[in-house]
Amino acid sequence: MNKQSICLAVLLMFFIIPFVSAVPPVTTVQSFPTGLVIVTSPQQNLKLDTDYMVHIFVHNSTNGARVDNNTINCHYFLETSQGILLLGEQMTYNLAGDYFTLNVLGGNFSEIGEYNFGLDCHDAGDTIGGSTSGAYIASNKGYDIASGNVLALLIFLFFVIFIGTAVITLKYFERGVNLEMDLADVVKAFLSFGVFLLYYWFAYAYWGDVFVMDMLEVFLWVVGFMNTFVVSIMFGFNIIKRMGEGK
Repeated sequence: MNKQSICLAVLLMFFIIPFVSAVPPVTTVQSFPTGLVIVTSPQQNLKLDTDYMVHIFVHNSTNGARVDNNTINCHYFLETSQGILLLGEQMTYNLAGDYFTLNVLGGNFSEIGEYNFGLDCHDAGDTIGGSTSGAYIASNKGYDIASGNVLALLIFLFFVIFIGTAVITLKYFERGVNLEMDLADVVKAFLSFGVFLLYYWFAYAYWGDVFVMDMLEVFLWVVGFMNTFVVSIMFGFNIIKRMGEGK
């Protein structure tokens, strides 16, 4: 694996991943001819363990007039993609902004994946009402979770970078044993670690799978140890030994 291949892999990460992502979940709205229309914020990608403030506006579907908490109550529901209910609370009303609101604590978004939400508003006698539902995507950095082409690209880049790093490591070991190691070998080793570190960040942001990240963390420590500490020691020893032999 040469320098051109490694540079190409890095460029692919920079230019392809940000523009190719999973299709975001679609929010569905259920309104009634003489009921309520609920308008909610469009944010759908959330960051793990981060509080999320929900704001909704409620209008009468017949004339578009704003409806407040003197007429109706609104409830918010949150569940996992497996249908496990995480939260079900009545929303409060903000008089200054004329909207219903609820602070959803970040502890409800503790795992990477999709979360479904539902909003239901109705009057005390259930004579008028409306509802809406949709989904959030929770990830380490608040980005879409890798799937499809993005996931395939991440897997492909892993093998490219892993093989390239292994080749560079074996090569500097061989050159070190033969007293041929120079500063260029050290630079290549440090650069290979930098590329792997960059890949780790992208995987953390766009992939985030617990097993995969644990595996990559082990690789990161191994690569970091071999291609920074070990290569530096070998280079120093190589120089000293070559000087002692008069080379």
